Amino acid sequence: MPFQLGIPEVILVLVVALLFLGPKRLPEAGRSLGKGIREFKDGITGNDDDHSGSTSQASALNPPQPNYQPPKSYSPPPAYVPPDQSPRASE
Repeated sequence: MPFQLGIPEVILVLVVALLFLGPKRLPEAGRSLGKGIREFKDGITGNDDDHSGSTSQASALNPPQPNYQPPKSYSPPPAYVPPDQSPRASE
C-alpha cells in the first residue's frame, strides 16, 4: 500500500470521508479525485492526448463541414406611392 497505510487506516479514512461528504457526494468526489490523479500523471509523463482513442485523431484530420446555408435572395419591396399621388385612370 502507498505511504505504508494498512487496512485499518484506509477504512478509517473512508469512514471519515463518508461522514464529511455523505453517501450522495462520495462517488462524485472519488471520480474527481481519480480524474485529477490521471491528469497529474499525464502531465508528468507528457501525454497530452485524451483517452478517447483514435477517434480524436480522425476528427482532428477531418473536421466536420460547417452547416452553411446561403441567405435567401433579396428582393426589395415595391416602391411606395402615397395614395394622393397615385396615377389616376383616365376617365
